[in-house]
Amino acid sequence: MELKVPSDAYITQYQQQQHLDHARSWIQHLSRQSIDHAPFFVRHTTLVCTLGELWDSDEKIDQMIKGGMNILRLNLSMGSKERYTEVIRRVRSLEKSYGHNPSVGIALDLSAPPVRTGLVNGSVDGTIVLQKGQMTKLTIDSQYEDKTTSSIIWINSQYFPSILNSIATGDRIYIDEGIISLIVRGVEVDSISCFVEQGALRIKTPKISSFIKHGTTTLSS
Repeated sequence: MELKVPSDAYITQYQQQQHLDHARSWIQHLSRQSIDHAPFFVRHTTLVCTLGELWDSDEKIDQMIKGGMNILRLNLSMGSKERYTEVIRRVRSLEKSYGHNPSVGIALDLSAPPVRTGLVNGSVDGTIVLQKGQMTKLTIDSQYEDKTTSSIIWINSQYFPSILNSIATGDRIYIDEGIISLIVRGVEVDSISCFVEQGALRIKTPKISSFIKHGTTTLSS
């Protein structure tokens, strides 16, 4: 069988495409293009993959790259800085072993670890009703961790230990993506007294969506 030798035009196009593929950013990729370059191939779809625990290994990441992954998304709320620093190092090592073809982008989801509320009667399926106009308390006292009621709601301050120092009278607190809205009436040693501005049936263990301080978001989780 006769082997076909690539034409000079094909080799030139391939080299030009390699030059684009090795760009370290989209801006660099665009800046390397020339109107005199003939198109080699165009891919209109970008594959973004989120790294989960089951795929956190060199073998699995290698499978994603070979499967066409363009961007690896890292959710920083699901792990430590040290863990994801190591992941990035491993991705770059794999990328280098391929001769940087393909190049893999890294996307960092900067959402902070959530501040979640406690359990109702020890059950994740427990429900309480927060009625508009009532008073309630948010507390970091661990004795209420699985004893949340409509009058006292435990919040996990593990990832935000200075939470009580960041809140002042008049601030707004939103729970469960803003479904529940609270206005801070006072801050005590281990709790926050709140007026329910907008109530709802609270199910399971939603997260604190945000704290609004004098019209400015001070925490989003």
